[in-house]
Amino acid sequence: MDLITKNRRGQATKLLHLAHSRLRTRADDSVLTMLRSNLALMDQQRAYDTVPAVVHMHLARTFVGTARTFVGMARTDSALVNARAALVSARRTRNRTIEGRALSQLGHVYSSAGLADSARSYYASAISIMREVGYKRGVRNALAEMAESFRTGNEQKQLDRAVMYFDSAAAVVDLARRGAGEDENAVAFLEDQVDVFGGWARAWAGRRAEVGSARSAASALGAIERGRAQSLVDMVTRLQSSERVRGLAQFRPVVGRDLSIDVDSLLAPLRASRTAALSYLHAGDTLFTWFLEPSGALHLQPPVRITEAELAQLIRSSRRSLGADDARSAPLNPDELSLSSDSLLSTRYPVDDWKRLAALLLTANLEATVPAGTPIVIVPHGTIGLLPFAALTVGRDRFAATRRASTPAGARRTSSVQRVALGTRNPLRYAPSFTALRASEARPRVAVAQGRRGAAGSVASSALVVGNPAMPFVYSGRWTTRSRLRSLPGAEAESQRIGTLLGVRTLTGKTATESAVRRRMVDAPLIHFATHGLGFGSAASARRSFVAFAPDSLQDGLLTLGELMDERALALRAELVVLSACQTGLGNLTRAEGSIGLQRAFLAKGARAASSSAFGTLTTRRRDC
Repeated sequence: MDLITKNRRGQATKLLHLAHSRLRTRADDSVLTMLRSNLALMDQQRAYDTVPAVVHMHLARTFVGTARTFVGMARTDSALVNARAALVSARRTRNRTIEGRALSQLGHVYSSAGLADSARSYYASAISIMREVGYKRGVRNALAEMAESFRTGNEQKQLDRAVMYFDSAAAVVDLARRGAGEDENAVAFLEDQVDVFGGWARAWAGRRAEVGSARSAASALGAIERGRAQSLVDMVTRLQSSERVRGLAQFRPVVGRDLSIDVDSLLAPLRASRTAALSYLHAGDTLFTWFLEPSGALHLQPPVRITEAELAQLIRSSRRSLGADDARSAPLNPDELSLSSDSLLSTRYPVDDWKRLAALLLTANLEATVPAGTPIVIVPHGTIGLLPFAALTVGRDRFAATRRASTPAGARRTSSVQRVALGTRNPLRYAPSFTALRASEARPRVAVAQGRRGAAGSVASSALVVGNPAMPFVYSGRWTTRSRLRSLPGAEAESQRIGTLLGVRTLTGKTATESAVRRRMVDAPLIHFATHGLGFGSAASARRSFVAFAPDSLQDGLLTLGELMDERALALRAELVVLSACQTGLGNLTRAEGSIGLQRAFLAKGARAASSSAFGTLTTRRRDC
């Protein structure tokens, strides 16, 4: 091969990689320009039959990228031309994997054009070839695309066949997940598969008239459970004792089994304790809500149309009204870790936004069906996980029932709305999935010793309580400047009060070293940290999320998420971990696993439950905690 040809192919390869990278987020003229330049570089020899197979492979990938771009730009005719050209080049490579991918892309283009029968024919051929060569990723994608074509076809929808193909795609996902490797890789893999489970749930939701509302609701919930928090449950299984592993096995979804059976198993403890629950799915600009009544009845509420951007803006506005910002992706100024009460009181409370969120996320009959004091489990999805449900209000217009009877015709009377915050009415508990909740509840409870105050079993004499340690340094700026975190006297007062209630000695100041905390936390049945903390929101920085303690000769004073996850010696047996520190409930927000942050890490390492904050903590009011 001459030097000019090598250079040409090298330039084309770089352009192709850049174009496919941009295609993940957008399809526009800039991507199309790169792909056309790519073709111009590679299309120097007019007689394709004499071109080496490697060039045909490159051409096939380029045509596929161009077809995807035209699909994104709603230019179906041009997409079809390029998809067919991709198939011609793919077959000339004599590479069955490339041919299968090209067939799958043709199916995608035909499906986008509304030609469902042609699309399914190409998908079927792609599935056959990719199964033959063992290309699992291609099989999974083609099965999911086939299922989606049955769910959304312009002709008579065939939802029964859609759920069958989604089930097959989910089975391939489950097998691939088990070989995805460590948590970071598994999370990234599962994040790419969420649409499979969302489409599966929507297909079951659409079968309400066919199979009945009860089975439709349960099976749709079972579908999304198959794709949620699976990596977390895997870690719990791997990190805990063999007894616990055996206990967890019965609560993992079984591929190919009736989804409603899995859901009945997952919800059995909630039904036995008459606990209510709300679970959410936001997919395709549609919000789905499942409501489990204390009576045990499960309902799928009518879907609500709302875009992801609109929902995110509502939640962002509501958080900011409480003085909360988003999770950080970069180093910080230590003074930003704590809010002042003045900053909170000066924020505007957007009443209309909060009312709309309550109407979107809380079922209309919640107040009537869930008595005050009844626990509610909340399983959020995506950005909904950033919302403090405790601040949502329930209630009704107090004078609505008497206005007609007692008010003279034509008279005007101002109504009085009696609404209460959900968090003051009902105890709330969050979970990334019902499967993860059931897994955490599966292990035997730790025997809790009697403390100095309270009845036997009510407090823990061996609890670990930490408050206001001698603060360590943290990096700020561009991870180059070190600044010391400021002292938190209010956190020290909080920990002293907790220690008095539990009858234990608290670790404060220089005694609250990271090494001491590490030694004691592995056996503590109850852990309470009142200190600085922070959850970083980007995938690149999430492992730097930390809880602050006093540094010593062995440790720097920052117990990070990465350290907690990586060190097998830090296996916990705590019934509850309280992270009374800023933004410890935030992290890298994902749709498949929820927030990848400190609270998830403590659950993965064996804690039954973790309490954290998605906000900055008010240091001036910690005495009232």
